[in-house]
Amino acid sequence: MSEGVQDQTVVLPGERAKTIAAMEILLRIFRKAVDCYPDDDLETILIMLTVAAASTSLHLRDPAVLDLVADEPLPDHLHRPISGRAIAEASGLPRETVRRRLETLVASGRLVREPSGFRTRSGALTRGRTLEFARTLVHEMNGAAARIGRFDVS
Repeated sequence: MSEGVQDQTVVLPGERAKTIAAMEILLRIFRKAVDCYPDDDLETILIMLTVAAASTSLHLRDPAVLDLVADEPLPDHLHRPISGRAIAEASGLPRETVRRRLETLVASGRLVREPSGFRTRSGALTRGRTLEFARTLVHEMNGAAARIGRFDVS
């Protein structure tokens, strides 16, 4: 076996407990997503999150934009579009499934279609229950390392 590649048949000490803790965290996030987006299935939510991440994450590396979004939503012109093909590749979903879900998300006003793809809209974080979902997501992620790490075996 090459260096850095773990044997996929040997469970390491603490790995079972860490896996259970990680699954619990993921399930709480899924549950909150379903609660906050009751009209959507998990595939639609995955597509929406994929577009949101692609549309806005570049700006996490720009201090001027980070200062701007501390007090107000990211302006529409800074939301980058992502193609349907790229969404399908990033999400692992079939392109036809992605196409149908994107049509629904555009029709509901949650995403914008542009010639080069799809993007989020300014103020998306405060529409519907998105802020509630986002706060839960951040809370779960903030505590994840400690909850999983408590099962580290020395």
